[in-house]
Amino acid sequence: KKIIKKHWHILKEDDILNPILPNQPNIVFRGAPNFKSILTTNFTRESPVRGFSFFPQTKGFYKCKQCIVCRTTDLSTPPKVTQFMSNRTKKMYNIYDFIGCNTKNVIYLLECPCGLQYVGMTTRCLKTRLSEHCRNIKNGYLNHTVSKHFIMHNKDPKLLKCI
Repeated sequence: KKIIKKHWHILKEDDILNPILPNQPNIVFRGAPNFKSILTTNFTRESPVRGFSFFPQTKGFYKCKQCIVCRTTDLSTPPKVTQFMSNRTKKMYNIYDFIGCNTKNVIYLLECPCGLQYVGMTTRCLKTRLSEHCRNIKNGYLNHTVSKHFIMHNKDPKLLKCI
């Protein structure tokens, strides 16, 4: 700040810059990113992506029961989920759009039978990302937190609950 103010007169002497520059520089410092801004993003879709044609296009997460992901994940998850609760904060979250296996740009929640929850984000089809999680668990892949946790517990992707 001091250096810019000290040498501001040099910029003011320029014939092109002089008409646009103010008499004194306005210096504003931008705050460093905090954990919230690093961990969360303004993640919105540019255009609505519709999932299955045989489901009503209302808000909620719908299981198709046809793809490998819907057939292998936890059967106790109802076919339609409109809200879920964080086990950590006990806060309820509503789902405000139609989400299915073919929906892209999704923030999803995986839950272990022990109650541990994992929040993930994908720009690809939801079933593509979830099938990767299931495959990582089956293959014993230890470099990812979800598969590592499931392998330590039971190594059965059928117990994986997706919301």
